[in-house]
Amino acid sequence: MSRRSLSFRPEIVAAFAFSMAALAASPGSAAITVNNPGFDTGTGGQIAGVLTLVAGTSTAGPLQIGTSAWYGRSVATNLVVAVPVAGFRAAIAVNNSGTNLGNAEINYTLGPSLGGLAGLELPEADLWQPITGTSLVANSTYILGVDVDAGSLLSASSFAGAGFGIGLSTGASATTLGTMFSDSLTNPALLDISLLSGTNQRLTLTFTTGGSVPGGDIGIVLFGGRGTQTISLGLLQDYHMDNVSLVLIPEPGPVALWALGTLVLLRRRR
Repeated sequence: MSRRSLSFRPEIVAAFAFSMAALAASPGSAAITVNNPGFDTGTGGQIAGVLTLVAGTSTAGPLQIGTSAWYGRSVATNLVVAVPVAGFRAAIAVNNSGTNLGNAEINYTLGPSLGGLAGLELPEADLWQPITGTSLVANSTYILGVDVDAGSLLSASSFAGAGFGIGLSTGASATTLGTMFSDSLTNPALLDISLLSGTNQRLTLTFTTGGSVPGGDIGIVLFGGRGTQTISLGLLQDYHMDNVSLVLIPEPGPVALWALGTLVLLRRRR
């Protein structure tokens, strides 16, 4: 019984080789560098220099948090009637002391009595890091991940109820978090929550950009008190955050897509 030898025309062999090279050269996922992602270097520090939620009626920040690459802003809720408090805002700390060592926190638990806050909105607090020299890439997927321990808040709905979430902004700098592009509060369907241990969870926000994206440096934003949440005892939590990561998955280039189509045609010809 004779064997039939397989042979390909030279142009097919050349096309196959080019296709494989193009696919190998096409970009894959890449981690974007986040400075101090575990909040465990530097001297630490707090907005306004003290870990307190009682403040005047003015906004605190934007300020660099200690010597870290993170910046913060905390907005006071005004017209608090409890004496001698003129306003109420969250504290923001990075690698400070006690339970805050090696993580960051947005702290609502040390404020005035709930009776003095009844009917008011939870004040907004933002912690962000501008990624200098890095802007959004069109037609690409981003995956932002953060470990969060918020005590009894264990679901997407409870996080939304507290106005807490994570997101990516554009136009970020040391003086502004910029404009939110995608976040877990506005787009809860994009958020995945996985339990790590106890009350510690991994929050993952995954979104895809379109064909046109805003310019400017992107910013990683961790926030609390956004929206119109009325203060209640359940919302006065201490939010600990750790292990921030950001991954970019670019869309395959036209050459890589052509190479993939060529491989499909070669397979059919065989």
